[in-house]
Amino acid sequence: MNTSQNNLSNEDYNKDFKRLLGVFGKNKFLTFLIVALSVLGGLVYAYFAQPTYETYSTIEVSSDKLDMNMMINGKGLSDDVTLIDTQVEIIRSRNMIEQAANKVAYQTHYFARSNYKENELYLDNPLEISELKVKSSHFYGTKFIIDVIDDNHYNLHTETDGLIAMLKKNIAASLGKRSKTVAYSGQHTFSDRIDTPDFSLVIKKKGDFENSQYAFYVEDKDSMISEISKNLSVFPTAKNGSVIKMIYQDNVSQRAKDFLDSLVDIYLSQSVTKKSSQASQALTFVDEQLKEVSKKLQESAIKLENYKEENNLINIETESDITLRQLSDYKAQLSDIKIQESAFQSLYEEFKRGNYGAVSSLAKEYPVLETLLSDFQRAKSEKITLLGTFTEAHPEVEKSNEKIEDIKMALESSIESINDTLREKKRSLEDTLYSKETILLKLPEKERELADLTRKYEVNEKTYQFLLEKQAEMSINKASTVSSNRVLDRAIVEKNPIKPNKAMVLGASALLGLIVAMLLALLRDFMDNKIKTRDDLAHMTRIPFYGVIPHVKTSEKMFILEDQQSVASEALRLIRTNLEFISTEKKGKVIVVSSTVPGEGKTTTATNLAGVFGMSDKKCIVISLDMRRPMLHRVFALTNKVGMSTVLSKNSELKDVIWEHKKIENLDIITSGPIPPNPSELMQSGKLGNLIDELRETYDYIIVDAPPMGAITDAILLMKIADISLVVFRSEFSEKDFVSSLEDVIASYKIDNVGLVLNDVKPKNMSQSFFKYSYTYK
Repeated sequence: MNTSQNNLSNEDYNKDFKRLLGVFGKNKFLTFLIVALSVLGGLVYAYFAQPTYETYSTIEVSSDKLDMNMMINGKGLSDDVTLIDTQVEIIRSRNMIEQAANKVAYQTHYFARSNYKENELYLDNPLEISELKVKSSHFYGTKFIIDVIDDNHYNLHTETDGLIAMLKKNIAASLGKRSKTVAYSGQHTFSDRIDTPDFSLVIKKKGDFENSQYAFYVEDKDSMISEISKNLSVFPTAKNGSVIKMIYQDNVSQRAKDFLDSLVDIYLSQSVTKKSSQASQALTFVDEQLKEVSKKLQESAIKLENYKEENNLINIETESDITLRQLSDYKAQLSDIKIQESAFQSLYEEFKRGNYGAVSSLAKEYPVLETLLSDFQRAKSEKITLLGTFTEAHPEVEKSNEKIEDIKMALESSIESINDTLREKKRSLEDTLYSKETILLKLPEKERELADLTRKYEVNEKTYQFLLEKQAEMSINKASTVSSNRVLDRAIVEKNPIKPNKAMVLGASALLGLIVAMLLALLRDFMDNKIKTRDDLAHMTRIPFYGVIPHVKTSEKMFILEDQQSVASEALRLIRTNLEFISTEKKGKVIVVSSTVPGEGKTTTATNLAGVFGMSDKKCIVISLDMRRPMLHRVFALTNKVGMSTVLSKNSELKDVIWEHKKIENLDIITSGPIPPNPSELMQSGKLGNLIDELRETYDYIIVDAPPMGAITDAILLMKIADISLVVFRSEFSEKDFVSSLEDVIASYKIDNVGLVLNDVKPKNMSQSFFKYSYTYK
């Protein structure tokens, strides 16, 4: 069962496919025309379209940009992604784009016009717009045409004429908007200023003219940045990577390279500026301390010198010298500790706010911090590697998170321990100083005052020396600041544009044309309600198909006698063969030939079919029962005074109305006779059946030319008593709706052995296999 269903499905599919091929075959010229026009349109587009070049650059963002502090906060890899995305957004920012665009003078676009097209110019531009002053916003976007008269003079006018300009105006008018353009025309000398209410500028000549016409327009900054943003793509090359790729598209290859180079250089310089700013803040703090300590040192030196002169004291060598020197050392140490504590407190505040990278500067002084920071960086790298393979929920990743948390806690503990150590050392020095100062208080007054002044001077001197060393160290660090990011690939000048791809444009144009042609062909076929080919009938119904009769010029005569070897004669012999294979219980086959409406060729089919039966040594008779519009007697050139109507009305005997054909020995004819007032009543009388039975005894085939099936029941009555019923459709005349009407009649009246014949088929609607078969047969 499934096999048979599959076979039917495949058969239907093949029929549908062949029908589609037939539809396209009938529209070959239309298809060729549409494809040719589409390809021509593609060629025109490829010629006039501005080329688009693409280039790229890659940079590596250093690990200190993707700082570890977010990882320590326990937010995982997603913050690394956020940080590198931040760098991407910085590069794509309007400020960065504007700076880079200004370096390549992107705001003004120049064009050379030749051979009906425009080519955008860049470095090879022979003109330069300078001293531009825009007085009206309508100036932006207005295209100006420069017609070169000679090396010194030119005509300048706006593009207010032409098809494109008119379309723009009409569209703006239809939308109820005013056309926002500047209209101008005038003749000028190069390097002379042009001053109008809308703009002021100077056009300078800077090279030789290779064309006679040039053009330019100026974009406003917002439009320029928006246009560049659309053509600029910035993204990380890998999910967990640190490399950023920048791709830019432009109509000029050299400008695309220059823009990307400028963008990269600006990004790198900003990172250096940021680092220098951080170093400058620390240096500013030391400079302020130096100024204060320097002032104290000068004051203490003056006081010490004055005291010695006033008291005639040159040097006091007493046991207080030891205490004094110790006191000075301790004071200097305490001053150093306070400075360290102040700097450490600033870093510690940053640390508590989450900026853990701030304490990396303490790594050299405190090896334990350097070790922990190295361990943390290693743990971070391990986690990134694991996340390249596993998810956050994987045991190995969770283990890595635990390790990072442990290092974070150890780092926090170490920093707090260092802070506690500094506080303890400061407290210890303060206690020691208090005890030494207590001893000095017991010394004689002058000796004590001298020792106190000397101590202050030495403390200030040591502090000043310490600060000078720090200032020199920080100045060196600031001067040696370089970007920690690096350029991996610089942009290059691409020679071949990515758009328009001429091969792709032509291929797409041809494909589009083919699709449009196919749709139009299918639409025409869908809108066409005429039956044209055998495939049309096969697609609409499963009623058996007996044959096709080609178009003949002498359709009102027996064309089988005109040329027995013609394609039409052969087609009728094929129909005869098909009918011979149908067996019947009664003697003699009754074949009723009808149609759905008049004019489909049922009489022509019936007479010529009777002729081929008669030529085959089969006794055949053709009778006309179309008593409303009889045509059979005209085909045979017979009178119609007697016939079936007179026999059925009992005004004639059967033997008296039979005509013998003059050329076909086995063919007899009965015409319809005079048109009766009641054809249906005559055929519904019981005599018609007896008449047919009587003819069966004498003839092998009884061909009945029946009336059309339209609104008349005569044909249905005849089809009920027939062995075979042939319904004739005429190509390019019969409508497809006739088939469904026929099926309804067959189903309603339960008519058996109905077959179809397609008549008057022109060569364009014939299958080539039919002609090959006919030629081979002959």
